[in-house]
Amino acid sequence: MITANDIGILLSIARAGSDYEAIKRLLAETQWEIEEDEVDLGFLRIFIHDTSGECYRLIIGYRDPDHPPYFLLTFSVVPELEKHVTAFNASFWSAAEMLTRYFGAPTVSGDRHFSFRSWPYAYHRWSLPEGEFTLVQDEFDIQEGMDVTLWMHPVGTSLDEVVRE
Repeated sequence: MITANDIGILLSIARAGSDYEAIKRLLAETQWEIEEDEVDLGFLRIFIHDTSGECYRLIIGYRDPDHPPYFLLTFSVVPELEKHVTAFNASFWSAAEMLTRYFGAPTVSGDRHFSFRSWPYAYHRWSLPEGEFTLVQDEFDIQEGMDVTLWMHPVGTSLDEVVRE
């Protein structure tokens, strides 16, 4: 699972915003694996391996002309079939519990429903000085399946920008 040190690095990355050099200095302090460093496109793709063998994908968008700096940390991806909803929900609640230990109680929580699914998708948001941290059950990349992902956006970003139905 993600550690307190990992959370500290993520909060520092959020504070760094679009400062590529600061982000790279922070990453140099970790054992995280930089898989892709696209300076021209302004993003990094990183894998965070934990001691239990789990792997988390972190994407940092630090220079996108259409968006302010953000990152997304994917905790899990499961096939988009109803038989996997129990595992999907368990992954969300496990990540939510862990994040609550570090961030405190969520500022807002809820469910949303997609017209093409018979089950709800949960979300929690923590509004912190470093940014808006929103844990969502989603289908960010339909080719991969259903994911549990933590999004970080600048302070004041509308919940509607992250949680869409």
